[in-house]
Amino acid sequence: LTFHFNPTNRIPPTMGRRRERAPPHSAGSGRVLATIGSSTLPNIGKGTENQDAYVAAGSGWGGTADFVGVFDGHGEMGGHLSNFTRDALTKHFLGSSKLHTDPRAALASAYRKTQSQIVDTGPAAEHSGTTAISAYRDREQLLVANVGDSRAVLGRCATGMSQVSQAPLRAIELSSDHKPDREDERRRILEQGGRVGQSIFPIPNNYGGVSYMRAGPERVIDRTGMQGLAMSRSLGDTSMHPYVISQPEFQERRLDSKDKVLILGSDGVWDHVTSEEAVNIARRHADPNSAAREITGVARQRWAAETEGCMSDDITAVVMRLDKPRAPSSSRPRAPPSTAGSDSVRLSSRTISDVSSQQLGASLNRGRMPSLAERSQAPHLAASNRDRLFLPNPDVPQHLLPMGYRR
Repeated sequence: LTFHFNPTNRIPPTMGRRRERAPPHSAGSGRVLATIGSSTLPNIGKGTENQDAYVAAGSGWGGTADFVGVFDGHGEMGGHLSNFTRDALTKHFLGSSKLHTDPRAALASAYRKTQSQIVDTGPAAEHSGTTAISAYRDREQLLVANVGDSRAVLGRCATGMSQVSQAPLRAIELSSDHKPDREDERRRILEQGGRVGQSIFPIPNNYGGVSYMRAGPERVIDRTGMQGLAMSRSLGDTSMHPYVISQPEFQERRLDSKDKVLILGSDGVWDHVTSEEAVNIARRHADPNSAAREITGVARQRWAAETEGCMSDDITAVVMRLDKPRAPSSSRPRAPPSTAGSDSVRLSSRTISDVSSQQLGASLNRGRMPSLAERSQAPHLAASNRDRLFLPNPDVPQHLLPMGYRR
């Protein structure tokens, strides 16, 4: 299992980049194949840290399963929490005994266990948290789980015969943003005794005093009555419980030949790119990495235009191409190249030059996720050291190897 911390916008070849040619499949095959690409851009004007994180775990051409996720942190410890959540959620889900028999139960359990670990960190998670949207494809079955305001969108065409055409795709949203102004979320919060409203800002008045003005999006108001959280569900944010919850919402769908692309993104994308635009940008690219880069690039350009280049949120997109290659009936499936002995999938620990990174990797090998304190001390997670690499050894199913993690 390979953990990549990589400063570029490319997933390394072992992590799901499209090959030049897909292996042939029989014409009668119902298999849905996937390749995965990604791109992340740091914020402008908000801070020095990219608080987005993601996982892109693909089994490549001919594989039967893929797991992807986007995690958008917020608050002082948001970057640590998004990375921790990515690691813990993936480990709990792929290590579950129910992964193949009941993936929905396995994913729900992974969210609960991850939140429990975050709560155990204490003060670090009181005023910080993260979104968590994830998607698991097992052959033609797609399972999406969402907490927060990151989003999953499916691009679907009118006919399955348009693999090489550029006919527009229809966007189907597979998640619903958890916002306090969503009617059912507002009702739940109020029933718990919480409050929903805008933040209050002090404004100097003409009489030498201070007036208070409400402004901004609706939020779950905190106990001070002045500020709040602009989402109704997250992992972390323990000071906002029980009004802000960590329970995911699920959507399940059976894929077919009309489904062409799946996109997961943080709100840095969706604040400026519509779902329809995103799936049709991805439609133009054979390489999902190029698709992800254009989506994040368009979002960045629109942020710059709106703020005159002064501000941008962290922007992250993960693109999964879904294709059903057509081939003559005489074609036979070809086995993927052997990876036996390859460093990219070897289940072993690689030595790191600094002690804190060694301790972090060792904790994963022992089956324990690193604490937030350990993670914050690991230099390879700092902005200046994102190209460091270590290979932990958790006990997870082999069919999803190799896997890549990147900020």
